[in-house]
Amino acid sequence: MNKKLICILVILALMLSVQNVVGPATTSAGSSGGSGGGGGGGSKQVDIDRLLKAVEDGKKNKPEKFEELKTLLWKNPITSENYTLPLVLMYYGGNNTTISRTEPIEIITFIKNNNLPEMRRMLDLDLEAKEPGSNEYRRVNIFPNKIQANEYNVKTNITQRIWNDLPSFAYLKEVGEVRLRVNASDGVNKWSTSSYKDLKPPFYGELVFNVTNSQPMMSEFNIMPAGLVRYNDPIEYKANIEDEDGDMLNVTLHIL
Repeated sequence: MNKKLICILVILALMLSVQNVVGPATTSAGSSGGSGGGGGGGSKQVDIDRLLKAVEDGKKNKPEKFEELKTLLWKNPITSENYTLPLVLMYYGGNNTTISRTEPIEIITFIKNNNLPEMRRMLDLDLEAKEPGSNEYRRVNIFPNKIQANEYNVKTNITQRIWNDLPSFAYLKEVGEVRLRVNASDGVNKWSTSSYKDLKPPFYGELVFNVTNSQPMMSEFNIMPAGLVRYNDPIEYKANIEDEDGDMLNVTLHIL
């Protein structure tokens, strides 16, 4: 007797047992509701031997019906061998990766999970940045960004995350190359978007930005007095100073 047949028998036995326990009580036409005897009614006992013989006879004499019954009661187990790692990629829709420090950016992580819904695992995502002057990556987000098993699109098996933790690079003290990647974990496996190679925009394994700083512009300045002045006459110096990045500027006047 194989495992599937045993499983079918156990399920049938449980179904009959439940029916006998919770089903409505019935009274035969000839019995009296008020009789005090206890020998006539009660739940029927499942005869496992008769049930086993019925299934064996059905397997031999009615194989089509047996297969139909097996299909209804048996589902092949899902093993970890069928599990595949979700595809986790960086997505950037911009055409230019050379940006100023204060320019708004939108960093998105794209996730595609082709596993069956009952096999999917919750994912933890962390955004990491390697900044100018540093040899190591640092985690940008404070808490892991969680992808629940039930939030993928039913048709495409895709979901995404927008990293609001990084709206711009205004916090940088130095400008230069910034590299971004996402580390993923499903509780068993750990991997990084940087492990994916030969990708084409807008998908990336690692996003590389050249972060620049705009030089402030000074114009319409006048540092010459209008005419002869005495030592205690007030002198007004004017200048128009602009900074595209909106940074705070320190302006000093030097007198030689």
